[in-house]
Amino acid sequence: QHYFIQSNLRAMTGIPADGPCDPNLWLTRKTGFYESAMFGDITQASWKNVVDCVAVKSDHIDPVLLETAYRTLIYNQPMFRTDVRAGEDGCVYFTPATDFSDVFEFVDQSEEKGTEQGYTGCWELAEQLVNTPFPFAVGKPLHKCYLVKRPDCYVILNRFNHGIGDGITGNRVIHETFTQYDRLLSGGKPELNPEPLLPSDREMCAGVKDEEILARIVRGKTELAENKTTLFPPDMGEIMRSRVGNSFRSRILHAMGSQEGCGKVRVMCKEQGITVGCYGAAVLLHAMTAVYIKRKGGVFPAEGIPTLYPTVIANLRTRLDKDPGDCFMVFMGLLELVETIGRGTTLLATAKKFHAQQQMWFDEKRLIMVAGNEEYFRDVPALPIGDVAEFPTSNRGVFKYPVKYSWGEITSIHTLVADVVPGLTNQIVFYNCVNGALNYTVLCCDGENNVADAKEVFDLFVDVMENLDRIGADSTVMDVVAHLR
Repeated sequence: QHYFIQSNLRAMTGIPADGPCDPNLWLTRKTGFYESAMFGDITQASWKNVVDCVAVKSDHIDPVLLETAYRTLIYNQPMFRTDVRAGEDGCVYFTPATDFSDVFEFVDQSEEKGTEQGYTGCWELAEQLVNTPFPFAVGKPLHKCYLVKRPDCYVILNRFNHGIGDGITGNRVIHETFTQYDRLLSGGKPELNPEPLLPSDREMCAGVKDEEILARIVRGKTELAENKTTLFPPDMGEIMRSRVGNSFRSRILHAMGSQEGCGKVRVMCKEQGITVGCYGAAVLLHAMTAVYIKRKGGVFPAEGIPTLYPTVIANLRTRLDKDPGDCFMVFMGLLELVETIGRGTTLLATAKKFHAQQQMWFDEKRLIMVAGNEEYFRDVPALPIGDVAEFPTSNRGVFKYPVKYSWGEITSIHTLVADVVPGLTNQIVFYNCVNGALNYTVLCCDGENNVADAKEVFDLFVDVMENLDRIGADSTVMDVVAHLR
């Protein structure tokens, strides 16, 4: 089928399918700050993967045309035509991929029996794929698209290594593939328009430097390293035991919100002058604390709650003076926040505090300085695995592209990520707004106790986000504890 698709594309365009002839449109630069962090040791296969699980209500999706659409995206996007290699200087470099024979697969599950509907029917496969490593330096691109035909819908599973893209990238993959498919289905030709190469995040962030602000960032990171308290440390022994004879590095739980629940939160946030992301981070921190209090007997501790240092994953692109747009790359940073939750601290009070702290990070260009001045942070004490971070949020925001086409409609998009736990964080919560509803996932370490900890916090987080009428923004952490009971 691969060669048929190649011939099909050549017949329609007269241009080879894998990529443009101009070598200057293929990546060969050194990897950037966050790219290097995601790739890690390239002498080993990488489990740091992303899978976007996209459910589509459609009577029929043509596998041949969808593969052609996906190969058109590959042709246009340099990041999707690359492998990586080790340089003589010890650094990691991008290098052109040469083998595109395994970038698309059609999976027919239309006869499968069971009660699971929509995206949930494909969840087992999605978890398997995100926990399947990509090999490096073998000439293959670091991504693959799966079209799954289910009894009640279609599910597209877009899988890629986190070193070549982030959540913004994932949204564009969905949009561009579906746009090309729509064009082909209407009798048109693929739109072959290769994007130019971009410098690395390190290069784009270089030159933004303020010694005083950098010193404050270093002090903040040092304070965090010296004072960090973890409410739900992972059971490391359980993680090791779970990996014996098991390829899974991570487990991912999921939930589906409603248009009504999301709509109420968005209206409230607009009225209060805060973002949904800041409110979500506040709700998650209070959910963590409520579960912690419940497990301590349900009474607010006399010694109080330790100061907590939550993190929020943010998009760096829009923080640059020259915004590169929704480019294909991993281009994100970690906002480090701080909060001490008291007996009377409300969700809204925490959200407003986070909003102010986030704005300071943006105004002072802190995210840009961290990526462009890494030498300043080499002496910051490193936190041991299990203490780095817990339950950071990654709010991809609203899926801003079309969800309805003549041939079908996107009904949900859930994000799965693997193997950033427990190294970069202990757990992480993702949520996307699609069709006016929030689609939630939580990534956690494998093992019965680790999954149970994540599930209790995650379920409470979703419950609070979806039921503003019952658990309002003026609720305290003890109100949340009472709801948990």
